Amino acid sequence: MKIALSIVVALFMLGCSSEEKEVTSNEVQEKTPVVEAEKSMVEKVSTITTSVEETTADVVAEVQEKASALTTSVEETTADVVAEVQEKASALTTSVEETTADVVATVVPENTNGKALYSACASCHGTSGEKPALGKSAVIQGWSKEQVLDALNGYSDGSYGAALKGMMKVQADKLDADEKEAISEYISNF
Repeated sequence: MKIALSIVVALFMLGCSSEEKEVTSNEVQEKTPVVEAEKSMVEKVSTITTSVEETTADVVAEVQEKASALTTSVEETTADVVAEVQEKASALTTSVEETTADVVATVVPENTNGKALYSACASCHGTSGEKPALGKSAVIQGWSKEQVLDALNGYSDGSYGAALKGMMKVQADKLDADEKEAISEYISNF
């Protein structure tokens, strides 16, 4: 049937020329293998195209699967690394804090806390206890540690003080026993 159709087409084409020709059976037979070869080529191209499409789809699916697995792996590894870094940073922070405390304890003199505490007193008593507070109290420069400690405890319990007794009670009550010791030690060194 296909051959017959090819022949009809060939005859039609030959019959359309300006000059009429007679088509021989040999001419038709010569053209038939060419038509068959073209038909075979079209089928091969179609088969190759289908194969390429299927292979491409398979490759794309495989690449997507591997990319997804790789992404998951990277996310898990990143989470592990972040957790490890946080743990090490926390341990390092603790170590630095402990080392700093040890260094401060060995380098800083004992009465440094007293010095810091005295800074609130300096505005009235002077930087070295050389002034009478508000012009009404005794100069505390040269007092012994015991003298200062007795005065601070006396202000707290109400048994010591004169004109500035109320103001000094408020100041003395802010200090705990260790702080009173430290500030008394510091003042005794003026």
